[in-house]
Amino acid sequence: MYLRLAAAIDALYEDVVNRPAQFDDQRLAEWIAEQTADTSIAKPVAKELRRAMRMARKLRDKVPSDPDNDWRRTVDELVGVAAWRPALGIVQYGFEEGPNQELFEDLKVRLREVTFDRWMEGVDFDEWMAGTDQDT
Repeated sequence: MYLRLAAAIDALYEDVVNRPAQFDDQRLAEWIAEQTADTSIAKPVAKELRRAMRMARKLRDKVPSDPDNDWRRTVDELVGVAAWRPALGIVQYGFEEGPNQELFEDLKVRLREVTFDRWMEGVDFDEWMAGTDQDT
């Protein structure tokens, strides 16, 4: 679920950059309703999704008529690193709830995008798990 939600945020940003006129406030409200339809979503995750929706609104309002072909660069240039924090927050929450290989790898990438720092570089999930088992 957490990776799906983080990917949904990425897809939202890409769609907003490529088709900003299609993302009026009604469409953004529909997007958030779709993402939070699962009533088991934790409050911190829902909060990050709402933050992503607000970021998409800001992005929509700033997208030039001829955006760069690289939607990620456009997001960085128009709204900055703050845009990537909601997806990172969701992945971090998921990892804390139940660490797994996929979340571990995604977390490494998203932390680098947001903090510009490498986390667990050269360490794989199994090595990390072995280290956490010894600490308990």
